[in-house]
Amino acid sequence: MLDLYRRGESKLDELVTRQYRRDAVAQAFRDQSAGELVVGVVLFD
Repeated sequence: MLDLYRRGESKLDELVTRQYRRDAVAQAFRDQSAGELVVGVVLFD
């Protein structure tokens, strides 16, 4: 899967609905429960 993504053959970025910072995980769960989020990504940088 990673090789496909790196070669541009898998469009994973297009599936991400929203990105959250590490301190906003609770908001991500609230958004998901409210139906506002399909795929959320938590950034740990």
